[in-house]
Amino acid sequence: MPDQPLEEILEIEGRAPGTDAERRTANLLREQLVKRGRQAELQAVYVHRSPETVQALHAILGVVASVVSAYLAPLGFALLLLVIASCYLDLSSRFYLLRRLLFRRGSQNVISPGNRPDARERIILVAGCDVPRTGWMKGSRAFEMRRRFPKRAHGWLGVYRVLLWAGLAPLLFLIGARLAGYDPTWITIVQILPTVILAVVAFLLIDSSLATPSPGASENASGVIACMDLAKRLDTSPVQHLDIWIVLSGGSTCFGEGMRSFFADKRLRDPERRTTVVELQGVGAGTICFRASQGAGIGIQPPERLVEALAGTPPATEAVSGDAVAARSAGIDAITLTGLDDGLPQPWRSTMADLPVTVDQAILDHAVATAERMIRNLDTAAAGEGEPAQAIR
Repeated sequence: MPDQPLEEILEIEGRAPGTDAERRTANLLREQLVKRGRQAELQAVYVHRSPETVQALHAILGVVASVVSAYLAPLGFALLLLVIASCYLDLSSRFYLLRRLLFRRGSQNVISPGNRPDARERIILVAGCDVPRTGWMKGSRAFEMRRRFPKRAHGWLGVYRVLLWAGLAPLLFLIGARLAGYDPTWITIVQILPTVILAVVAFLLIDSSLATPSPGASENASGVIACMDLAKRLDTSPVQHLDIWIVLSGGSTCFGEGMRSFFADKRLRDPERRTTVVELQGVGAGTICFRASQGAGIGIQPPERLVEALAGTPPATEAVSGDAVAARSAGIDAITLTGLDDGLPQPWRSTMADLPVTVDQAILDHAVATAERMIRNLDTAAAGEGEPAQAIR
């Protein structure tokens, strides 16, 4: 059964990014950390309430560029090139173009610094305070459709990759051919397919942006509790060469906007020592694994030293972006631990069925133990001044 802190978090409903509920959750978590004897403070950040809206606009503008190209190929090509650049940079948490035009709301990161500022490496345990919105594309029917694909394709399937690689990218080649003067009839016919794909993607994203936020027991209250329990273990039995921080981020489901703001604050960056982010996300059910490749647009891999420190933990591939991807885009080493069933998230994740009953305490404890083992391996490596250490299995 879930513990009391988890139940307290779930009493705050509608914890979507940039909402009052998310901010109240951050205040609650700060109080919980202080009760556990850790220093904790709040960092004000600004996030977009609906990441789906941003990407829906990319899809809609892609449709507009496709239609315009039939009459003015140079204008259509220029618009599409701008949309692709904006979409790619946005999905990889590198730079915001279209997103900057949209209204942002106040949010908060909960920051609990470590007590070893002289340590060789800073480890930041990360989990998002917010919850995803629901919608048809996250429901049971969409899950069953996705499960019919070959297992190898599961990790690469994601609405944002469909947007970028099946919608926008093909249009770039087709409209580019028109711009170069090659304009046979078949190009017009073929161009219909990616245009229709973009229209469908826009509809699905708008549906999700208007949907009710998930209760978020597993995604991601379980990750928050795992971070706090892991920090408690490491405070009770300290590592010798690592400084253990906790950051419970706001706007995690907005492609890690809170984490992006954390590393943008120069006061919180430490150029004198290595920083590593360990994200725990959706660790309340399934088989605990690490994301060997993740990213909504393109796959981003974790550093090899972190993979080696997780010896014995199975890898997985997911076309999702969060705090770890935002950290990697900022040049920070990062890895994500999550719980999957046969390479797929559970069918109730990001739905209204993500209730306390979905969180298995034994699996949550296993996720904490896995992360602790990795951190102690990193501590052993740090003791050897960066020399590879024998991994604990």
